[in-house]
Amino acid sequence: MGKRLIKHLEITDLANGKTDSATWTPDQDYVIKYIIVRRADGKPWGPTTCTIFIEDQPLTKDKAPCAILGTDITNAIEWNEPIKKAQQFRLSITNAEGETITVYIDLILERP
Repeated sequence: MGKRLIKHLEITDLANGKTDSATWTPDQDYVIKYIIVRRADGKPWGPTTCTIFIEDQPLTKDKAPCAILGTDITNAIEWNEPIKKAQQFRLSITNAEGETITVYIDLILERP
């Protein structure tokens, strides 16, 4: 197992019914071990959905409920998804919470 790092992304002030994305382009090759998506206010997810891509390759089929990704390391999906230097990671959120939210996205990375 390589050294683990955390990359933190945010989508702020996302109005109900709107979609926005967070992107990241790595400076070297990594393996994305976990993708943790949580509301900044600590409330549980409602029906909000997301899509995840590395470049043009989807990690989600159509869309996925944010709740399924996990809100901490104990309940997160283990992805083990390689991402190469200069490839773009993109996570888009469609807010269906009934209020404006801020979303925290944490990528748990490992060097190969």
